[in-house]
Amino acid sequence: MDHGLQSGGASVGLGLMKNLNIASKAILLVGLLAFVASGTVVPWKMEEGKVPAREGPPISMPAVPLGYMPIWRPPAKPQSSAAEFQSTAIDTTRLFIQWAVIIAGTAAGILVAQNREDSGV
Repeated sequence: MDHGLQSGGASVGLGLMKNLNIASKAILLVGLLAFVASGTVVPWKMEEGKVPAREGPPISMPAVPLGYMPIWRPPAKPQSSAAEFQSTAIDTTRLFIQWAVIIAGTAAGILVAQNREDSGV
């Protein structure tokens, strides 16, 4: 029973690709490459932790950014007495913001490129 819909998400995606002009396809390719690159070289952080105090309650250690490193090679912990109570992790907040900016910029670029073609500029 055919309802006029193509089966599978890939075929629907390919149908949308046919409607894109060359400039839009180039923008989409650059956006995809930026998305993949930002997913392989990610922001890292030293997570929050609690350091035991000599007297009183433990001392809270704030999260500290550690920069960008490949996902397969996390940064080494800094040499400090507090570092043994903290762990390194991917800074997902910064990563998701990067991805949102890449997606929004790619979508905006495609819309501009498509509108230019439609208006004959």
